[in-house]
Amino acid sequence: VEKNGKYGVINKAGADVIPAEYESLSYCFENNYIAKKDGKFGVISTDGVAKVAFKYTTMDFVKNGNFIQADNEQAKTEIINKNFQTVFSDIIISEINTEKGYLRIRQNDEYKYYNFNFEEKKSQEVLPTRTLFLVKENGKYGYENNNGDRIVDCKYDDAKEQNEYGYCAVKKDGVWGVLKSNGAVLVEPSINLDSSLYVDFIAE
Repeated sequence: VEKNGKYGVINKAGADVIPAEYESLSYCFENNYIAKKDGKFGVISTDGVAKVAFKYTTMDFVKNGNFIQADNEQAKTEIINKNFQTVFSDIIISEINTEKGYLRIRQNDEYKYYNFNFEEKKSQEVLPTRTLFLVKENGKYGYENNNGDRIVDCKYDDAKEQNEYGYCAVKKDGVWGVLKSNGAVLVEPSINLDSSLYVDFIAE
């Protein structure tokens, strides 16, 4: 319900279950709602208990994964499970695939895959049709095939997972280039993309 521009929840008899004092309110699961108060998001239950503190700049419930995705003031993401435990903190989520049931996170300059039970998976398990898989060694990035054979030496300062088009973006000495699906160089690192928020290539 809405009252004086604020949102709450009532029962069938019209009695307040959650007082109409929130700037926004959306159902997530069981008797819990994602709410916004004083510009910050948290989770409130119908028994009046704040299950998650109101300290996040954004918050969403990922229904297929049964978890809450919340961003803090440092623009880092936290993953909160249905028991309101923080499973991951200070991460960047690069993909949530509800169809295949996995999420890809970047933490401490490394990409990792997890299923929705938060069990870590190898990229070969999650993406069996890809031909190259990102590896990191001594602070540098390279690629292996799905048998674990090293195809591209770990010599790049940064790199992206192979995308759906078969290409890999690689960075060396501050500039980006492109590898083909067999690991061969399509474009030598030569492109400055410092002003780009997202780096990917669909061809040359």
